[in-house]
Amino acid sequence: MKRAFTLIELLVVIAIIAILAAILFPVFAQAKESAKKTVDLSQSKQMNLAAIMYSGDSDDMSVRHQSHSNDGHGDMFWTRAVQPYMKNWEMFRSPVDKSNPYGIWTPGSQYYWDANWQNWGVGYGMNVEYLNNAGGTCDGWQDVGFGLPISLTSVASPADTVFSTNKKNVGDDGDGWYTGAYVMAPATVYADDACTWSNGGWGSDSWGDTLNFAPPNNTGTGAVAVPWNSKGGTNVTFVDGHTRYMTPGNLAIGTTWRKGLANADILINDRSKYLWDTQQ
Repeated sequence: MKRAFTLIELLVVIAIIAILAAILFPVFAQAKESAKKTVDLSQSKQMNLAAIMYSGDSDDMSVRHQSHSNDGHGDMFWTRAVQPYMKNWEMFRSPVDKSNPYGIWTPGSQYYWDANWQNWGVGYGMNVEYLNNAGGTCDGWQDVGFGLPISLTSVASPADTVFSTNKKNVGDDGDGWYTGAYVMAPATVYADDACTWSNGGWGSDSWGDTLNFAPPNNTGTGAVAVPWNSKGGTNVTFVDGHTRYMTPGNLAIGTTWRKGLANADILINDRSKYLWDTQQ
């Protein structure tokens, strides 16, 4: 006599499969996120080395965040300056960056053209306030924004000075976008050695925080261009060429920053630990 499964046996098997799926799917999701973070770390490293090679060919001067261009592509941002050392535009788009302002990454969009996604659609931003320093009085401010590049040999501690982090695009299609190929330091509003107008989203009431185009629950933790992922960190490159993953607290060390603190209350309180300026 042929034997078949009973309804109860089938239900038990289905229940076991459902339980296993519920256990494994989050693991798969974490593995995928971890893989993206690893790819992003590799891209950050290669982009950083490209910027160092650019400096080696430019009398050791840092790359300029933005300069005028006559090639019909609009002003040239630092990403276009170092791209010839990488030969790959896709490496400038971070795999952890989910934003797509105005559809600049979407073929067929009216904004899908190289001057957009090559300049400000990339997923990485440089430490512009210090590497293109306009001085504490802003006397060195340029018409394209920020100051002129500094010599990297003037950086007192290259291994402890941020070159870049991941960046985020702030805003939405209804209210417009605030974006750029730079990141802003967590405590330069009252700094005496750099020109700035904001702590760049490091604070619960800053413009970069209230127009936050980052995952939920980021309020008070993000910086303009620093999109903390669900694990609470981002990849960071340094002037000496090394790269590592850092949490907000570690990246803001040497300041009074903490989650929820008002933007205007974030100050440098230990210059020896601060990772953004070029002093010792």
